[in-house]
Amino acid sequence: MYRRIGVLAQDEPGTMVRIASMVLRRGYDLVSFSAERGREDGLCWCRLEVAEGQERCDRMILQLRRLMETVEVVLFEGASDFERERRSA
Repeated sequence: MYRRIGVLAQDEPGTMVRIASMVLRRGYDLVSFSAERGREDGLCWCRLEVAEGQERCDRMILQLRRLMETVEVVLFEGASDFERERRSA
């Protein structure tokens, strides 16, 4: 099952690379990755879509929260959550 995860992180050089490499290095099945600057200065939104079960997805979210650049990590469980996040970015 595909799961969508949103990561609000500090917009610094190498942040997106660290997020993507952490996901790939740990062997998660990354389907898509996109990023854009957020409304607040110095922050960016990264969107990950992974093909993982709930347990591995929860573990990945915990690992993403441990990254220094990460401000917030959100699992989008429905289409309405994803649309709301897209409008706020």
